[in-house]
Amino acid sequence: MREKKRNGLKVVSLFSGVGGLDLGFINAGFDIVWANDFDKNACDTYRRNIGDHIHCGSILEVDATTLPACDLIIGGPPCQGFSTIGKRVSSDPRKRAAHDPRNELVITYAQIIRTVRPKFIVMENVKGILTRNGGKYLETVLSELRAAGYNVDYRIVNMADYA
Repeated sequence: MREKKRNGLKVVSLFSGVGGLDLGFINAGFDIVWANDFDKNACDTYRRNIGDHIHCGSILEVDATTLPACDLIIGGPPCQGFSTIGKRVSSDPRKRAAHDPRNELVITYAQIIRTVRPKFIVMENVKGILTRNGGKYLETVLSELRAAGYNVDYRIVNMADYA
């Protein structure tokens, strides 16, 4: 295997899962210095395929002040409560969004970013996040990031265009 050229940028990965997003950043030359997920099987898979730098535990128990210095935070907070497919707490999207505790982890993600203050951030989620609470939920997340001094932008990307 050919040695990949590194760009010197350090990354903290949150909601890492088995490392799909991380792998893309690694292939682009980034150095993942710390990762987190709560699912033991996902952490075991990540460890085998990417590295031992993953911390397995709830994001709610992460002390953001102890995270390593980084240039970038990446992550995909849980999307099940925003998604229009799959298992849901309720078939009514208004109730589904209002009662799924995983939705609040997006705010946790923004709060960690606000504490760590990396130069850049990347968050991926499903487009259903745009309509939660009439769009007010996304505005709360964006306001949290703007209050930390970030210029934020978002886009809907159809991943089928990149297959």
